[in-house]
Amino acid sequence: MKRIVPLVVVAIACILLIVPHIDPLTLGKRDFAFYWAAGRLALQQHNPYDHAAIQPLEQSLGFPGEHPIVPREPPWFLWTTLPFGMLPPMWAWAIWLSFSVISLMVSAHLCWRLQGWQSSDRRMFVCATWLFAPVLACLSSSQLGFMLLLGVMLFMWFEGRSDFWAGASLLLMAIKPQLFSIIWVVLLLWVMDRKRWSVAFGALSALAFASGIAILIDSNVFANWYRGVFIEEPIAPLLIPSLAGIFRALFFRRALWMQFVPAALGMAWGVRYYLRNRENWNWRTHGLGLLPVCLLVTPYEWFSDEVIVLPALLQVALWLRRSKRTNGRRVRQVALVCLSGLLLVMVVSQVPMPSGVYFWSALVWYGWWRLGRRESLSSAAAIE
Repeated sequence: MKRIVPLVVVAIACILLIVPHIDPLTLGKRDFAFYWAAGRLALQQHNPYDHAAIQPLEQSLGFPGEHPIVPREPPWFLWTTLPFGMLPPMWAWAIWLSFSVISLMVSAHLCWRLQGWQSSDRRMFVCATWLFAPVLACLSSSQLGFMLLLGVMLFMWFEGRSDFWAGASLLLMAIKPQLFSIIWVVLLLWVMDRKRWSVAFGALSALAFASGIAILIDSNVFANWYRGVFIEEPIAPLLIPSLAGIFRALFFRRALWMQFVPAALGMAWGVRYYLRNRENWNWRTHGLGLLPVCLLVTPYEWFSDEVIVLPALLQVALWLRRSKRTNGRRVRQVALVCLSGLLLVMVVSQVPMPSGVYFWSALVWYGWWRLGRRESLSSAAAIE
């Protein structure tokens, strides 16, 4: 941890130096705009999911659209927006960006510790982290994917050390629960199977605390969330740039329920996967393998959300580095590197995420996991 503190300080200093030279009206083009607006409304004890109330706040930041965007996250996420709603938008964004960088660095540090990386691997580790396309997409869009990533890594870190705090860490993942559909099912089976009730108690306590804050702000917050997200701005007519969303748009445009079929199949697969590995289940290996599959089947996601799969791909990078090279592996690895590089070029070129052209990215991350897992098992078998 001591080694990342200077890097964090330098990163934050650079952000604070850059902020005064940025036009405030450009914030409206970032997702941070509607998070800040929701936080400002919540502080004023107004409905943070009210389209009419949030529109002038977004327009004051230069939001280019005619229709306002309200956060789709459930009310227990509102506590994360309150500190930013207290500040002027430019400095709120600077702190948001600083927190994002800190979350990324802490998550990467926990990966380093849990996965057993060595000093000789540092260059590869840094490149794999910062050249991961969703990391740049999340930073440029000012999305909250790094909170989700931090939740994943805190759960991995506390599991086996403090069950209560492991469960409490799940609150960050619950900000976008649809991204972790398989993990929720497997987690429930695991808690009941291993009788880890403290994990469930920690999760429920954190969820109740965060929901209590939202209810104190607005006693009708859950009803307002449902009305603002599912009635006033339903997702049925929207193009959702996930595999499930593109599949429905191409073949079942009017059948919204088809968008949830892959998630249901994925949860059934997750139950089978857990039962097969029940005796030696380890969240730091088996659990990471659930992340790429979650992205394959999720009904709703953006490319920036895919930063949550970073720990799994770092594990893959370590496996591949330590395994023996074969011609077949080289070919597959080169193909995946080219596809990953193409996604990075698309992000740098500012190809818009709502266009749906990133829908195939989840297949690339799943391909990396399959390749790495196969090589790790082959190496283990060769040693035995």
